Amino acid sequence: LEEPAPPPSLLRRRVLEQLNEAFDGGFARRLAKMQEKFELIKVGPPTAEKPRATAAPAASPAAPAPAAPSPAQSASTEPLREAVLKALRSRPLPKGYGPTERQEQLPPVEDRQEEIVDE
Repeated sequence: LEEPAPPPSLLRRRVLEQLNEAFDGGFARRLAKMQEKFELIKVGPPTAEKPRATAAPAASPAAPAPAAPSPAQSASTEPLREAVLKALRSRPLPKGYGPTERQEQLPPVEDRQEEIVDE
């Protein structure tokens, strides 16, 4: 019978937690940048009449509602939108360390009890 693997050390767990937090933070930043770029593509480039806002302005009753994109523009960006959303939803699976499925299917290796040979 094989003994179960010892649990990972506290240091190892903490390092892995920090790495995962860093990767998640980077993923969130990239996601926000891609969403911002997609919104710019969807709305169109800024012009002199409608400059790009750096911060979200407070909604005021006197402010006109943003114009809806034309049907041609919506149709042209729809495949891009779907592809970006699909890519963003498919986060990579966490790495699994240890034996592969193929290695687990192999029979256990027997220890050899051979005598030492003089040369």
